[in-house]
Amino acid sequence: MSVMVQEETEKTLLQLSKNALLGEITSSVLHELHQPLTSIVLDAGYLKMLAEQPDETAPEELRKVGDDIENDVFRFQRITEHLRALAYPRDETVRADVAETIENSFKLVGEQFRARGIQVELRIDETLPLVAIDTIELEYVFLNLITNARKAIEARLAESVVKCEKRLTIEARQTADAVVVKMTDTGANYTKKYSTKLHSPLFTIAASGKTFTYNVFVAEHIITACGGTLEMLLHADGAGNTAELMLPI
Repeated sequence: MSVMVQEETEKTLLQLSKNALLGEITSSVLHELHQPLTSIVLDAGYLKMLAEQPDETAPEELRKVGDDIENDVFRFQRITEHLRALAYPRDETVRADVAETIENSFKLVGEQFRARGIQVELRIDETLPLVAIDTIELEYVFLNLITNARKAIEARLAESVVKCEKRLTIEARQTADAVVVKMTDTGANYTKKYSTKLHSPLFTIAASGKTFTYNVFVAEHIITACGGTLEMLLHADGAGNTAELMLPI
């Protein structure tokens, strides 16, 4: 296979993997969209009721209902614009804010963690510099690794006969020429079990009667392209997984 053909193949696989990742978080996003839409419907019904008794309706009450509807519409717009930015990224390169990008990632997948009772602990230096990577690309990196963490935790809970801790810890600190981000989960130790297979975009795991995608293909390709590194660290006690990112400044 020529170098050009190989590059085109990897580019296609990367885009397909990104699309698959977006598909996986759709259920969480739909839940986030459902809430403002439900509120809008309820407020609209309330406005109809007020319209039937105009003499008893105070202007302040009408303004409050209008403000509620406006806020829900703005929330809906923010979520859909966020998804559009991921699906149709800009061509320009923008230096990314690590803390803000992590926050944006959880706006999309946070409901999946809350619904499963998975705790998320953030230990992020507030003085971190911007890193030399596009914001949307970095969000794909975080979404890839955060989604992996959730799957590993779910799998361990399903397979274990004893109660397990449900936690994802994200740390970020600055070194001389980079920002180091470390994500540690308390899930099934797939890093140790499948260390040579995690780099394939087609790799799946069968556990507790379910088959799911689990790999670092998207994150690894994006990080490598910007001059950074991604390393999956082995845990001495055999439990959990840690992904360590080095993002150039």
